[in-house]
This record gives sequence, structure tokens and C-alpha cells, in this order.
Amino acid sequence: MEEKKVLKTYEEVAQEVQLDEATQKRYIKYMRTRWADKGKEEIQCITGYAMEWAYRFKVGMEFIYSDAWGKRLIRDLAKKELEKMNKEIEDIPGMSSYKV
Repeated sequence: MEEKKVLKTYEEVAQEVQLDEATQKRYIKYMRTRWADKGKEEIQCITGYAMEWAYRFKVGMEFIYSDAWGKRLIRDLAKKELEKMNKEIEDIPGMSSYKV
């Protein structure tokens, strides 16, 4: 019988669930900010809680399953990503009118 690999980091969980690169970054930022206690990361991965959240991110249901604090965090992360995209657009000559 094949022994199941024990996942201990959010990165390992994200790879196991096959999150795309952008979703993986959002997922890891969310998890590490929402549950900032570094000691909890391994516990959440071993117990399956991190996997549950990774699947929520994979199917786009993270906002629905978040509490008020988590929803605020998701909005803040999205806002920062949007600001970053707009800054990148501004840096392209002639593209400043195409901001998102």
C-alpha cells in the first residue's frame, strides 16, 4: 500500500491541488495573513484545513466561505493586485488610458 505524502506547507498544498500561479499566490497570502501564527501552518496542512481552503480557491468560492474578516482580507488583496496591475499599465508608453 502506498504511503500518503504528508503536506506541511501552503505551497505543497497549493501544488497538490494544482492551483494556477496567480491563485496560488492569493491563496498563500490569504492563509498566511488570515492565520499569521507560523506554528499553525503545519497543523492546518496536516489536518486538511489548508487543503479545504485550497479547493475553495481553486473553484472561486473563497469569498463565499470567508467570515467578515476573511472577506475584508480578500478585498484588500484584490485591491493591491489591481493597483499593481494599474501601475504596470502606466509604465507602458501610451497605455495609461487602459487602466483597469
